[in-house]
Amino acid sequence: MLKDEQVEILTSIKDYISNVTDMMPYVINAYRIADIAKISEYSLPLIEGFEWLNEAISLTNQFHDISMSEIKEIFEELTDSMQYKDYVLTADLFEFEILPKLEEWNKKISDVLEIN
Repeated sequence: MLKDEQVEILTSIKDYISNVTDMMPYVINAYRIADIAKISEYSLPLIEGFEWLNEAISLTNQFHDISMSEIKEIFEELTDSMQYKDYVLTADLFEFEILPKLEEWNKKISDVLEIN
């Protein structure tokens, strides 16, 4: 049985992932059309959010089989594509690599919360 604090962290992870997946079409579109203002607006919150997600997932790893290492290589490629302003590749990485992984993780966290 999960403690209240653990439920709170897992719920926060689920909520964050849900918010990011809802926002992802806007992020992807901004990169596809090279909307620099929107890219700038979305980038820092995403980076900070993914850093928090990494910590939260690490704190709760005994309850699920999620590991940020699953997307470490994708994040490295994402960093490179952003650095070189390859907006098409960046959009593709978000759409075809990161978004499906986040959706998978959201399902896993939801399953853990439902069991408890």
